[in-house]
Amino acid sequence: MSVKFGFPVLALVLLAVAGVPSAQTVSLDYTQWRGANRDGSAASFSTPSSWPEILTQRWRTEIGTGYATPLIVGNRIYVFSRQNEREVMTAVDAATGKQIWQAGYPIQFEMNKAASRHGPGPKSTPVFAGGKLFSIGMTGIVTAFDASSGKQLWQRHVRPLG
Repeated sequence: MSVKFGFPVLALVLLAVAGVPSAQTVSLDYTQWRGANRDGSAASFSTPSSWPEILTQRWRTEIGTGYATPLIVGNRIYVFSRQNEREVMTAVDAATGKQIWQAGYPIQFEMNKAASRHGPGPKSTPVFAGGKLFSIGMTGIVTAFDASSGKQLWQRHVRPLG
């Protein structure tokens, strides 16, 4: 069975993952935008037979601003966001909400007035592959991070064609 979901249910899944023992064999990894198959489904998700009347918040953390979808890989949540004048990648422990590492770079730019109501981003969801995280920032900066340590592996500024 495959379950389709948007951001509100993704938040619920994040809460559920926080309580899942690390010895679980079913993978709930969400390694890219809209999941493993880019279809917004989580095939390994089993719908509970009953839902609690009230959800219990286990933790809360500030991550900054942006529209990038969080990634879930193993017991970590990876988030690409903007904090003040920096674009940052943050690794959070899914069980506790504690920050494991954070890495980023300064970025300043002037937003197009037509897009200003959407904020200064970032808007691109990162991708996890081969133990690395790849992000594309608001000005075309592509960065690779080591997912275990947060070390920046490389960075390129991709200029638009034309």
